[in-house]
Amino acid sequence: AAASDAPGGIACSFITPGQGCHVTFFLRRVTAPGVIAPVTRHDAGAGCASPFVITGLEPATAYHVHAIVTDAVYDKANTVSQSVAAECVSAG
Repeated sequence: AAASDAPGGIACSFITPGQGCHVTFFLRRVTAPGVIAPVTRHDAGAGCASPFVITGLEPATAYHVHAIVTDAVYDKANTVSQSVAAECVSAG
């Protein structure tokens, strides 16, 4: 994960999963200890291209980014991979 070209964006690069697999990203803003920030879900869908750019985030802000691969849309998935995570600062 790295800052994208547009303010408030993060570009997530990955190896494209197999045919029919979906990629979903979960983000949470990095906060002070004891402060809870909401988790947001961003569906890249099946056959998505890398990098997938997530927009609309707070500019120049650190986020924890988690990615998973599923066998269907996240809400209907039967198989879910382990997550891969990174910490990234969104574009300012």
